[in-house]
Amino acid sequence: MRSLSPSSEKTSRTTTAVLIALIAEGAWTIGCGAGGASPPPPPPPAIEVTVKPVTGSVVLGGHATLTATVTNTTDTAVSWSVNGAPGGNATLGTITSGGVYTAPADLPSPPTVQITATSHADSTKSGIGTLAITSDITLSLTPNTPSVELGATQTFQTTVTSSGHPDTSIRWSLSGPACTSGCGTVDTSGNYTAPRSLPSPASATLTAQSVADPSKQISVVVSITSSFSLRLSAPSSVPAGGTATIVATLTPVPGSNPSPALSWALSGPGCSGSSCGTLIVVTTQSTSGNSVADSAKYTAPGTAPSPNTVTLTVTSQADPSKKAQATMAIQPGVSVNVSPSTATLAANHRLTLSAQVNGTTNTGMIWTRDRSADAFFQRIRWPFRPRLRG
Repeated sequence: MRSLSPSSEKTSRTTTAVLIALIAEGAWTIGCGAGGASPPPPPPPAIEVTVKPVTGSVVLGGHATLTATVTNTTDTAVSWSVNGAPGGNATLGTITSGGVYTAPADLPSPPTVQITATSHADSTKSGIGTLAITSDITLSLTPNTPSVELGATQTFQTTVTSSGHPDTSIRWSLSGPACTSGCGTVDTSGNYTAPRSLPSPASATLTAQSVADPSKQISVVVSITSSFSLRLSAPSSVPAGGTATIVATLTPVPGSNPSPALSWALSGPGCSGSSCGTLIVVTTQSTSGNSVADSAKYTAPGTAPSPNTVTLTVTSQADPSKKAQATMAIQPGVSVNVSPSTATLAANHRLTLSAQVNGTTNTGMIWTRDRSADAFFQRIRWPFRPRLRG
């Protein structure tokens, strides 16, 4: 075989390249002439929802307006929700279809909410804004230097101040060392009633706490006072073995109500216990105004002590520092006590009486009976009247 010259070989390569190019161009032309499909158009841009402000704050009960911008669609309507609740609720706050958010009256926990605007055209598309719920509540309490008498009631008032519209409810409470045994009571309206007996220490701390924002509270120390009077009425002397009626009167100040309970005690330089005599409280009753009187029957000892004085002490249980005293002289002498001092009997019935002679060694007696009663009465009352013999 004859080999090609260099110039012939170059010409052959050029011819081959041109032929390949013509074949390719012809194939493309044939394809277009056959009606082939155009490339698909690009997809439309995705819908986007933007909420403004992205972050913000609103005071309790206050308002905030949010806006939602929807792009890449002609349907720009949105629906609003608060923490996933459509339209919100009283706990989280509410939002209108126009994007006006109203914060709750009480601080939620945590004190932030997420506001979501969801596209009407595509419910998978939404925008979010976050609002912090703030509190600018301040409290004032009146009266601020209170004192309350035993058993009296004092009304306290709290003013809630805020730039918003928070819940103005108040939670009331009492505290202090005296409250373990009783420092009074306070109701839901702030009416404090002092205890009827003086506690120790004689004070209590009253606290008003905001329901809307429990971190906001105000306190005042209430002094519990005891200003009632205690008076004792007793004879200056009682014969040995004799009896006397003694009256103790407790008078509260107007509007108060201390405990009326009293403690009675007898003492003397020459006696102790029953040798000073005996006491029996027989009545407790209200007198004029709201005073309370206790009546007691005192029986002197049969023999006068030496020295012959007995001191009667009445102590208020409402305030043990309040005492009243009376000193009686037990006069030596002869006296007779009959027990019972009165009696009621049906006809033909019997009663045994006893008599005690005091102040003498001669204890002999003569018994007599008052016969002035009508003999026709079916029931007979009398005192037996013993007389000393000799």
